[in-house]
Amino acid sequence: EYPGLERFSNQCFEAEKTGLLPAKAYKSIRLLCEVVELIIKPAITNDELATLHRLLHEHHKVFTQAHGKWAVSINYHMALHIPDIIADYAWTSTWILVFCV
Repeated sequence: EYPGLERFSNQCFEAEKTGLLPAKAYKSIRLLCEVVELIIKPAITNDELATLHRLLHEHHKVFTQAHGKWAVSINYHMALHIPDIIADYAWTSTWILVFCV
């Protein structure tokens, strides 16, 4: 659906297969691509919000394992609240990115 994200994900997959990118870093990037695909949709269902919540928390865990707990910034923590913001204010798409980047 989003060719740029798909291309980026495929490039990361190739880098992981050849050993240029550690497996946990690849998984972190792939999860982030899935998160972005949901966030930039013009509308999001309740089931997709639940998926977004799960993906964000899984990404947080994998990112921390791959890069260490000190790599997680306050902005990263704020990103964990994106599903709540969308549910409370019905905001989707790039508005969310403005507040969490």
